[in-house]
Amino acid sequence: MVKRCNLTHHVCVSSSGQIAFMYFSEVDGMMGSAFDRFSGSKGVKRTFATLVAAALAVGGLSTTTAGSQELDFQPSLQTESYNPLAPYTDFNVVAFGDLHKVAESEGPVAVGGKLSWAQTQIIAKRSALPVALVVQGGLDWANSAGDLQINPGHRVTGHPLSINLEGSTALDRDNNNAAVQINVVKDGQPYGSTPKIQVNENGHRANQSGYDADRWDTLLRADAAEDISDRLAAASRAECQAPHVLKQVENEQAAAGQEPAYWMEGGRFYVKLKEGVQNIWNLDGETFSNTTEITFRSPAPTAATPLFTNISGTDVTFRSNLAGVSPDANAPGMLWNFPEAEDLTLSGDSIIGSVLAPRAHFDKQQANVDGNIIIRSGELRGSEQHHFPFAGKFTPCGSTPEIGTTVKVKDSDTKVLPLSGGILVDTVSYTGLTPGVRYNLEGELRTVPAGEATGITATHEFTPDAANGTTEVTFEISGDQISRYAGQKLVVFEYLNRGGTRVAQHTDPRDEAQTFTVEQKTEPKTGQFTLKKKLDGIDADAFPVDTSFLVNATWDSEEGEEVTRAVELSPDGTPVTVDNIPVGTTVTFSEPAPLTATGYHFDRVEFDPASLTIEEGGNGEVTATNFYSVIPDPEPGWGKITVSKELAGTGVELVDGEEFTFTLRCAPTDGTILPVEETFTLLAGKSRSFDIPEGMTCVIAEETPAAVDGVTYDGVDYIVDDQPSILNPEIETSADQHVSVKATNTYTRVEVPAMGHFQVRKLVEGVQDQELLEELSFEVEATWDGGSETLTLPATGDFVRSTTELPAGTVVSFTESPEEVVIPGHTFVSVDIAPRSVTVNEDDPVRVTVTNTYTENAVPAISTTAEVTGSPAKVLPVTGGEVVDTVSYTGLRPNTEYVLTGELVHVTSDGVVTPTGVSAQATFTTGNAGEGATEVSGEATVVFDIDGVTAAQYAGEKLVVFEKLFLGDVEIAVHEDPEDEAQSFTVEPSGDVVITKTVTGSNADQINADEQARFQIVASWSDDMGVEHRTTVDVVPGEPVTLSGLPLNTEITLSEEGAYTSVPDVRWADIIWSGEGVVDGTGDSREATVTLTDPGIPLQIVLDNRASVTGLIIIPIPLPLVPGGGSSVPPPVGEPDIPAELTPVAAPLTPTEPGETTPGATRPTGETPVKGALAHTGADILWIAGGAAVLLLAGAWLTIRGRRNKR
Repeated sequence: MVKRCNLTHHVCVSSSGQIAFMYFSEVDGMMGSAFDRFSGSKGVKRTFATLVAAALAVGGLSTTTAGSQELDFQPSLQTESYNPLAPYTDFNVVAFGDLHKVAESEGPVAVGGKLSWAQTQIIAKRSALPVALVVQGGLDWANSAGDLQINPGHRVTGHPLSINLEGSTALDRDNNNAAVQINVVKDGQPYGSTPKIQVNENGHRANQSGYDADRWDTLLRADAAEDISDRLAAASRAECQAPHVLKQVENEQAAAGQEPAYWMEGGRFYVKLKEGVQNIWNLDGETFSNTTEITFRSPAPTAATPLFTNISGTDVTFRSNLAGVSPDANAPGMLWNFPEAEDLTLSGDSIIGSVLAPRAHFDKQQANVDGNIIIRSGELRGSEQHHFPFAGKFTPCGSTPEIGTTVKVKDSDTKVLPLSGGILVDTVSYTGLTPGVRYNLEGELRTVPAGEATGITATHEFTPDAANGTTEVTFEISGDQISRYAGQKLVVFEYLNRGGTRVAQHTDPRDEAQTFTVEQKTEPKTGQFTLKKKLDGIDADAFPVDTSFLVNATWDSEEGEEVTRAVELSPDGTPVTVDNIPVGTTVTFSEPAPLTATGYHFDRVEFDPASLTIEEGGNGEVTATNFYSVIPDPEPGWGKITVSKELAGTGVELVDGEEFTFTLRCAPTDGTILPVEETFTLLAGKSRSFDIPEGMTCVIAEETPAAVDGVTYDGVDYIVDDQPSILNPEIETSADQHVSVKATNTYTRVEVPAMGHFQVRKLVEGVQDQELLEELSFEVEATWDGGSETLTLPATGDFVRSTTELPAGTVVSFTESPEEVVIPGHTFVSVDIAPRSVTVNEDDPVRVTVTNTYTENAVPAISTTAEVTGSPAKVLPVTGGEVVDTVSYTGLRPNTEYVLTGELVHVTSDGVVTPTGVSAQATFTTGNAGEGATEVSGEATVVFDIDGVTAAQYAGEKLVVFEKLFLGDVEIAVHEDPEDEAQSFTVEPSGDVVITKTVTGSNADQINADEQARFQIVASWSDDMGVEHRTTVDVVPGEPVTLSGLPLNTEITLSEEGAYTSVPDVRWADIIWSGEGVVDGTGDSREATVTLTDPGIPLQIVLDNRASVTGLIIIPIPLPLVPGGGSSVPPPVGEPDIPAELTPVAAPLTPTEPGETTPGATRPTGETPVKGALAHTGADILWIAGGAAVLLLAGAWLTIRGRRNKR
């Protein structure tokens, strides 16, 4: 039935909540242009539209048109032009969260969260406004100062205030009890105190100032505005919008022509629109934020030439001066849409046009905004907000391209990318593309969940054959690129472009389909070995004190780089341990610069073993043996010169294997001996001896050695017989003399700054949920002199390597703000960084552990108490009714929205639980937490409406309410105890009546044989709450009919309401009801009464119609004798009992399950099922009544037209 209608908008709402809209244009379409012939036809149209809407609402149908304001919340359904801001144009400011207001607003303000202010006002400057101030979340007195003046100016049609007055009081009498203008003050404060809200207009009552949820809740739905913003941005990127999209050109000359365009000159934008159509400007937030001026060339934006500007990015600053436009002329045609913005700042000149930023906190620092302001939250400072409603229309076209992605790691079923790198294949599904047109996909990898760019990208071009399909983007990733993300999750973001314009994107960091994991890096196991020096052919004391032999140990790192460790060994054989080498590493050895000793030749060095493989827990021993031999004495009468090569300096190990060239020149002193000249080469540590006749002068010279990478050659020093000598020493030979010459070359290593890095890991204490930890990440800031780096750390305890290489010796400090990471169900306690600063090493990375400690909050819990409305004993009438479940909750977050979902289950005596199909849901928002508390407790209710069919099915049985509590889509608490009496109730037992129709008398045989004979029986009663119920059934002679689900211990009236037979001239002598406990009506009554007491045994009742000798039927009250049965549908509870007509018998309907309704009809409360009866028609007589009203009006129209034609 119709619940309410609005005659202005021709909107009707049915009792089941269905809505129908009907507008003049539709009336004209239905009835033709004849309406236009009426004098005052507009009123007839309005009446007709409302009646048709009422009929449609009753019948379960719904029609909508572009004229319905509700459609403005669903722009995706629009196929014609629409104003995206239509739901908000009556308001200067709409904030879905908190709002702090300093600047004056020249139009209504609506706030979904809390409102605070600092000495400001709201002025209504446009006519016929619905309200001046709406506040859903209440007033923030702690952050308010001064007065918020409300100046309706007699331009507001209703009450100027609609405020949640929790913690506040509205007063219209002063401290002397005199009637005054409304003040809203903090609870407990007197009239006139500050801060306050002051309404500067008489005639308004304080008790009408409360928040009207039915009127304003829909307006303050943030998700609706987000949907409008998103769809506007997506529709603006549609390929078919290309003629309306501003193209970037080089200069003003290139913009000549009819197409919309823009160009840049010196950091300024210049814009030229196409007149008379919509214009679309898509900009990235970074470019927009760095722009200082936007100049509009003619034509400028107007309502007829609207400009829709879509600006991407999460952090956007509006600093542009807008030139060539003014508020009065151009603001109604300018819409600035920020669909992604989370922070929006106005730091420049005024914004002309409306701002749509439903996800953003708007920091208005200065100047004005001339238009509608739709934001998540904000602080409005600066000058003023001027109410210039947006009036432009946006026209969608075609279908909007959309993409989705599914990533796979090649050769991996688990989507784990090896640390060595690999290939990712991202399958991109697309819809709404233009076949035959080339598109470009740009993919990038980002971290999860922070969404930080990794720099790893891929592109793919394709030309689709159809509008919908799939394609692939392939990422080839190296080990160097991916190693820094070891153990982390990464996500693929995809961007679809056409001709340089982005038309779709899929950038959800939490989409598992586009997420993969990088292989976890395991810390290698390490081992060690010891190395010692052994001498052969020489004693250790042949070498100077503190002499050491330099031995190189060499192996390959895990990254494949050669590692050399220089080890100094004492000639006395003292072992030296070398540790921290990965297990399985093979180490080789060399001695780049063996030492020489006077009187000895160095022959060779041998390593035993020559190489060594590191084992876990092992300690391999390696001996480096140097073999020496004694230099023999010279021949008699000859001298001996021995030349040895040694190396010194920091670069010795880099000069391994080099040869050094010498020349020995000897000349006789008396000319009797031939001169000697010989060129020879030596390796480091080697020596060569020459026998020289006595009486010769010899000179030894070394050629300049070849350059060696990584070192500088610093020259050669000579020592002759342990004494320093000049360059190229001269030696006088004598018989039996042995001269030792040591040439020592010095090399210095070229000092490349030693580099190193650090590693940081996150440990979390007090959180036991490992799955929860795997989803978390924390940001730690590392700083050093001249730089910094932010590391994103998983909560799994894995070390993350710094991406920056730093010079060894750099001191790095660490800080964190862990309170920014909210862990559901936990409270942050402390952070410990150990150590807080480190010094970078060259070889081994320094490691830092950051430990966060949390305490676990109280676990959310619920309990329930079910009550049957009107029954203290918790017994539900068999005709149905209402069950209210009061849910008590503990441990919830303050000021947070939760959803309760409940269902009724049937519990048998042996504990078997089965669903009934009856469910209900309730959404509630928790209040503030007490001082020092982090959780709240309270109650919420869930209401179940149970129809008669369901109640009758479970007559005499126990039903239990099961409840679940959700935060978003996450189930956080459950109460499902089938034995909990508090959440249980019973259904009233019911009884059955079997009615058998008999016909006796002179014409009984003919009537009993008549297949068309029908008799209509009505059973009616009143329940404990005084509500009337009735059920109707058609019976035929000789066929018993069962009425089920009748109440016990209640007087039920049985009445024969109608009769039909095709036998002519039949009348009745009497109507007689009989059966146990049946009280037949006295006299000519057609009624009887009966009270059922036993639910297990059906009561047998006989209804006898007796024919007279004359064949006349006698019915005490005349009834319509229309062929057929009757409706079994009683009126809804609480509605008047409407007499039913007999209607033609229809074919049997398919039975419905409990809780369902017959297709096309609404089952009213209190319906009682009938077993074995003739078919129910399911007719809803209100639908018929509505249709009749339409036909009557149509007849009136025809009559009027006929009269006019006669004139």
